[in-house]
Amino acid sequence: MAITADRDALSVLIVDDWPDAAESFADLIRLWGCRVEVAADAMTALRLATEHEPDVIFLDIAMPHMDGWELTHQLRRSPSLDRTLIVAISGLVHPRDQRRSIEVGCDRHLLKPVDPDIIHHLLTSHKGSCRDDS
Repeated sequence: MAITADRDALSVLIVDDWPDAAESFADLIRLWGCRVEVAADAMTALRLATEHEPDVIFLDIAMPHMDGWELTHQLRRSPSLDRTLIVAISGLVHPRDQRRSIEVGCDRHLLKPVDPDIIHHLLTSHKGSCRDDS
């Protein structure tokens, strides 16, 4: 059964080079009523973000070709994404990695694996457009 989101629902972009992780994360967020796009690399993410101007972007840091920090830097250069919540989700646990995420423009740096309740809270508090089914 396909899950469809309302056109006014929060739009989310997930960026991760691990397809299984990205798709399962996308499925979870769709269950909450959000519209979701998935990108497996930074260049695709830049294109999708520019075209769709998502409300929230969850991105992995350790990706080939362009890491999540450089991607965030590029995303933050676009005025149309000023209000986009950018959340780094990474296995990088050192405080300097978390600081760097914030310095380049991420709003949050969450450590993998992330508790779904934290994700749900971020989504519902960002614009209140996802269903509060918890």
